[in-house]
Amino acid sequence: MSYKKVLILPGDGCGPAVIQAAERVINAAAPMVDLIHGEIGRSAYEHTADVLPVETEDMIADCDSILCGHVDVSGMNVRDPVLSILRHTNMYAEMSEFYPLSKSVGNRNMDIAIIGPNTRVNQMVSEMESLEGVDADYFTSSDDTEKFFEKSVTLCEAKKKSKVALVTDSELLPTTIEMYRNIFQKVFAATEFQTSMMQSTDATCLLAEHPGEVEILIAGPFSGPFLRGEASGMNGGRGLMARAFIGEDMAMYMPDTCPMRTDNRIENPTSAILASALLLLNLGFEQAHDNIVMADSKGGPRDVPPRKDHARRGRQEDSQGLHGRGHRIHQLTLKGYHGRRRTPLGSRGSA
Repeated sequence: MSYKKVLILPGDGCGPAVIQAAERVINAAAPMVDLIHGEIGRSAYEHTADVLPVETEDMIADCDSILCGHVDVSGMNVRDPVLSILRHTNMYAEMSEFYPLSKSVGNRNMDIAIIGPNTRVNQMVSEMESLEGVDADYFTSSDDTEKFFEKSVTLCEAKKKSKVALVTDSELLPTTIEMYRNIFQKVFAATEFQTSMMQSTDATCLLAEHPGEVEILIAGPFSGPFLRGEASGMNGGRGLMARAFIGEDMAMYMPDTCPMRTDNRIENPTSAILASALLLLNLGFEQAHDNIVMADSKGGPRDVPPRKDHARRGRQEDSQGLHGRGHRIHQLTLKGYHGRRRTPLGSRGSA
């Protein structure tokens, strides 16, 4: 495996704590990956008076992928540095994986990936008030759409799945949807994937009733958020899985966030570690990805002991370290989430 360099951006709030957990796992599962560190967000501003320092931009140009924690620039009169990175590096695709983390969390038949266009990068929507209401214009080019589907083929091949479905809503932007379907058929015709196309309503019903029949969903315009929302709910709730933003030569991986009743958002060390697993998969370290996510054939996330056992098992794994088999890494992750305070999933205010 060739040498790879990953930029670590811890971010703000609980970001450094959860990203540190992911960093330890990368070091254990793929020690050949070189990790470099930069600053971003409010914490960077305190040191450099810039939420995206020039030094960080130079590091981005010199790395293969980015692992980034939560960035909080709320109340600051600055541009979102994460959005700046996404647009500057043209990360036009978004990807998430959904699978059960234990017997007590998530649907055991689910093992899917959802790929969609990053609407903040390669699509433009403008609104203008008129006497009759609000006029909205939507634009995406056929070249960008074809590039998105070509990248989707690469991501599907990395997942080693056979079934790929395009999910759209023909009643919304019918001309755009027709373009998506035509280009999807054109690009995937040269592959060996079993392809299909379905309406958003059919996809959500299939997910709910027969999740084991779903492998990879490619979301059309505006379909991605609610597909990921349904899959998150079936998997145990928001904040558990990871998100990837992917371009031609660069990708950024982030833990998902769970909104609280206040304006705060929390991150989960499990989500950060799964972000590192997805990062390693797309860098070509398939075995490292499998060691983190699936553990070995005799154990792993689908066979983690019931929740009452997590604290005890977690202390055992702390004493044994991260350099054992893959399932030790994952159990340490669950210990960090369940074992310390015994709070329900999604209700913690800090990592």
